[in-house]
Amino acid sequence: MARRLFSKSLYYSLHEATSYLDRLTILLCFMAIIGITATFMLQPHGNQAVVTLDNNLINTISLEKDAHYYVNGHLGPVRVEVKNQQIRIVEYDSPRMIGTRTGWVQHNGAITACLPCGVVIRVLGNQEDNSVNYDSIAR
Repeated sequence: MARRLFSKSLYYSLHEATSYLDRLTILLCFMAIIGITATFMLQPHGNQAVVTLDNNLINTISLEKDAHYYVNGHLGPVRVEVKNQQIRIVEYDSPRMIGTRTGWVQHNGAITACLPCGVVIRVLGNQEDNSVNYDSIAR
C-alpha cells in the first residue's frame, strides 16, 4: 500500500479552513511566480558589460574571461569582479556598501550600480538580443 503524503484529516481541515476563492487565489499566485521565474531564467546571458561613470563610457568588459577590474568612482576605486560569465561590484569606499547587495548579474540587460560612486554596469549580449530584450532588470 502506498504511503500518503497528507493524512485525510489534514486534507479535510485545510479544505474546511479555506474557501474556493482562497484556493483559487493561491493557485493563481503560484502560477504567476512560476511564470515570472521562467521568464527571467530564459533571458539570454550577456557576453560583455559596459561600465559607465556619470553616463560616460569608461570601459567595456568581456564576461568570457575571469578577472578583477578597478574603476575610479566619486568615492574612490570600485572593485569589479568577473567570474563564470557573471559580473558584480565587490567593494568600494562606502559605509553601507549598498551596491554590493545586488550580487552577480549575467542576463542581457541586467544592471548593477554604485550610485554614490556614480558607477553603473550593464550587461549586454549580441546585437540581435539587445533589440528584443527589456531595457533593464531591477532587483
